[in-house]
Amino acid sequence: SILDAWIFANGASVDSVWVHGRKQVSGGQHARREPIAERFRAVMTALSAA
Repeated sequence: SILDAWIFANGASVDSVWVHGRKQVSGGQHARREPIAERFRAVMTALSAA
């Protein structure tokens, strides 16, 4: 629990993430944030209609 507090509760956030030479997160935002958010909204709408 001390490790969890140190990692997750120190107020610092991830600014950049590189995967296989490609920058996936920049400025704390995922490179495909908008398409992911649109797909999430569509799925949630479909689930709530069911």
